Amino acid sequence: MDGLSTDNTLDIVKDYSADFKYIKTISERDNGIYDAMNKGIKISRGQWIYFLGSDDRFYNENVLANILDKIKITPDKIVYGNVLIDGDVGWAKNGEIYDGEFTLSKLIEKNICHQAMFYKKSVFKRGYAYNTKFTICADWDMNLKLWSAYPFTYLDKIVAVFKGGNSSHKIANNYTEIDKWDSIARYFKFRIYSNGFSKYYQNFLALNLYYRERHKYLKSFLMKIVLCVHSNKN
Repeated sequence: MDGLSTDNTLDIVKDYSADFKYIKTISERDNGIYDAMNKGIKISRGQWIYFLGSDDRFYNENVLANILDKIKITPDKIVYGNVLIDGDVGWAKNGEIYDGEFTLSKLIEKNICHQAMFYKKSVFKRGYAYNTKFTICADWDMNLKLWSAYPFTYLDKIVAVFKGGNSSHKIANNYTEIDKWDSIARYFKFRIYSNGFSKYYQNFLALNLYYRERHKYLKSFLMKIVLCVHSNKN
């Protein structure tokens, strides 16, 4: 997916396409990276989806072969590993391996790099698409949604080199804490009443205030029940 690039990207792709006929290229204006990713999902024909940015690269030439060996023996539809950070970013330092195995609590605090992730295409057939409302964290929102629906398999392997300092990191992030917790409440539904969410009482309190200020009374009422449950547990 090429967003009308002005460098020699298309020339390079055409050279490869001459030898690898299955390469498909779409060059058109898009509404940001997640719009392009959604378009790529729709036209893809493979069983697995993987996203690699133009500034990123695979860790080595054996990565896909090694991952394929593991994918063949796992029933899970989402497989992820690590990335090597090349250049400081706000959430990781140059040379750091990011970021090991995740739990739900860890995913709530930080995202899994989509450059480390492989998705069975069937997970997107349920109508799942990246929310283009969010400028740079729609993949985090998607990973929370997928975590609520599917098990993830972790592979202790470096998949890609993540290039820090590119233009995507200069875009203002409009994915707020409230957005995240609103998504969590919608995705996990009644599971937010469980003990695993009790430590997030303050986050649910802020979400309840957000609902009240915007006159979302039903959501506010349901959030009051959540707060009451977790308050009694504590």
